[in-house]
Amino acid sequence: MEKMDVDEATELQGAIDWAHSIQKRQAETLMAAVARNAGTEDMDPDYRKGLLQLALDAGVDQDITERMFNHPKLEKVSEFDEPDVRRASNDLVEMLTKTMSSAGMSTGGRKLLVSSLASGQVNALCATNTWDEKYYHVFIDSDLTVFCNSVGKLVAECLVRDNMATGEVDLDPAKIAGNVQSDDIQKRAADLFCSTVLKGTPRASEPWLPTVESFELALLLTNALNMFPIAHELGHLHLGHLESDETRQVSVEGIEELDAAVYSQKDEFAADSVGATVTNQTMIRLEASNAFTFLAPYIFLKSVEVLDACYEVYDEHAGAMSFTHPSAQERAQRIRTVLIMHAQYHNSGKILPLALRAIDLICHGLGLAALTNLQSLKSKGKTPRERIRLSVSECGRPRILGFFPNRDPDTTR
Repeated sequence: MEKMDVDEATELQGAIDWAHSIQKRQAETLMAAVARNAGTEDMDPDYRKGLLQLALDAGVDQDITERMFNHPKLEKVSEFDEPDVRRASNDLVEMLTKTMSSAGMSTGGRKLLVSSLASGQVNALCATNTWDEKYYHVFIDSDLTVFCNSVGKLVAECLVRDNMATGEVDLDPAKIAGNVQSDDIQKRAADLFCSTVLKGTPRASEPWLPTVESFELALLLTNALNMFPIAHELGHLHLGHLESDETRQVSVEGIEELDAAVYSQKDEFAADSVGATVTNQTMIRLEASNAFTFLAPYIFLKSVEVLDACYEVYDEHAGAMSFTHPSAQERAQRIRTVLIMHAQYHNSGKILPLALRAIDLICHGLGLAALTNLQSLKSKGKTPRERIRLSVSECGRPRILGFFPNRDPDTTR
C-alpha cells in the first residue's frame, strides 16, 4: 500500500468521519430499533464453527477457509458499523475494480469509500459527499449481504438436492420443482421473506447451514450475488451517471450533509448491464465461474421481485428499490435478455436455456412458499412492524435512494 502524505490522510479521515455520521443518523432516522438489535458483527460462535467445519468437509482449501472464517476481528468504528459487512464489501469492491481496471474501465476519477449501513433494507446506497468531492461513497446495507447469502444457499440446495452423492447439478425440471417443494426449503424461504417484511429485516430469519454437497456452489453463488449490486453502483460511476443531466441530486430529510443520487430508469438499466458484465468477468478472472454465477444478476433481481410481491400482500410499496428503480420484474427481464445475448456472442450458451428454466422454477417455488405463508399470517392478524418513513419533496420525488417514502394518500403513484 502506498504511503499517504499528511494531507491525504487528513482528507481520508474526514471522509470516513462523514460516512460514520451518516451511518448513525440514517439508522436513527429510519430503522434504529432494527439496526441496534439485528447486527451481524457478533455471529454466533457455534454457527461460525459450523461454517468452518462445513467448508473443510466440502474440501475447501484450509488456507482459504481460515481466511474466510478465522480472520482477525475488526474494530467497530461507529455505533451502527458492522465490521464483517464492511470487510467483505471492501474485498468485493477491490475485486470488481481490479477487473474494471484491467479492461480499461474508469470509475469516474473519485476515490471510493465503502461503508456498511444498518437500515433494515435490501439495498446499496450511492451518495455524494458535499464535504469533499474527491470521494464517492458506496454504502452496503447489512441486510443486502444476509439476503444474498440466504438466496444463494436456497438456490444451491435446490440445484444439487437430488445428487447428494456427487454434489452435481441436475437440471431435470421435474426434479428441480420437487426440490423446491421440500419441506425445509419451503420453510426457509418463507422464513427469509416473511422476516424481511414482518420483522423489518432478513437478519431476523433463522441462520442455517447448507449441506456439504451444496456448499461449494452456495459459496460461489453468494459471492456473485453480493458482487452484482456493488458492480451496479460501480457501473453508474463508469458510465458517468453521477454527472448526467438526468441524475437528480436530492437531499435527505434530517441529514443536511447527504445528497443521494437518483438516476433515470434508462441509466438504471444501463448500470444493470455493466454490473452484470463486470460481475461475470470478475468471476471468470477468479476462476470461479459457472452457468449459475453467470446468472447471478438474474437470480438477484428475481429474488427482489419475490420480495416486492411479498410487500404488496400488505399493499406496501416498500420493496428493496421502490420509487427509485424500475420494477424488479422489468429489470429481471431486461438482464435476462442481456445475459442471453452475451452467451450467444461468446458461443457459450448451450446450457443456458436449461439453467434459466431451473432458476425460474426455483424462484417461482420460493415465491409461492413466501406468499402463501405471508397471506396465512396476514389472515391471523400479523402485520409488519412499524417503519419510520421519509417524506417526499414537493414534486413527489423520493429523498433517498432505495428507501420507502410516504406518499400523499390522494395520489395514485
